Amino acid sequence: MRADNTRHLVAAAEQRAADARARAEWALTDLQRAGRPISVSGLARAAEVSRSWLYTQPRLLEQLEDQNTSARAAARVTGVRASDSSLRRRLELAHQRVRQLTEENVRLREQLGRAHGQIREARYVGGGPEPEQHPASSPATGAVSGPAGGPSCDQSIEPRSDPTVG
Repeated sequence: MRADNTRHLVAAAEQRAADARARAEWALTDLQRAGRPISVSGLARAAEVSRSWLYTQPRLLEQLEDQNTSARAAARVTGVRASDSSLRRRLELAHQRVRQLTEENVRLREQLGRAHGQIREARYVGGGPEPEQHPASSPATGAVSGPAGGPSCDQSIEPRSDPTVG
């Protein structure tokens, strides 16, 4: 009959599990120092254990999730809030820029008006051709023609005598 060696096998399995747990905890602590989110695969690789074994360790998974939650929260913090004096200065600069743009707008409108006046003077006052009449008005009768050069309001419409229309 064989001797019962199961207690040695059980002890060896318990020691392997304890070693794996210790490696996983050490790797988790080491990865936490980096401050980045940690995946189950990354932890398994660093601890040299299988992912399936990690999923059987609720305490390690909880620590991993806590680390990732705090890393995400830290990543959301974008920086320090601007001081009141900094915000006031930015507002002053914005108001100054609006004033500059308003003054430039006024100057450009005046310049455009002068240019239009010079063009008009060069065309009509300076011996250029007379202003053209709009095709819709007739200076002789004062009548206004209809749409698309049709008959004016005071003209009567005569029926056509077209031999081709039957």
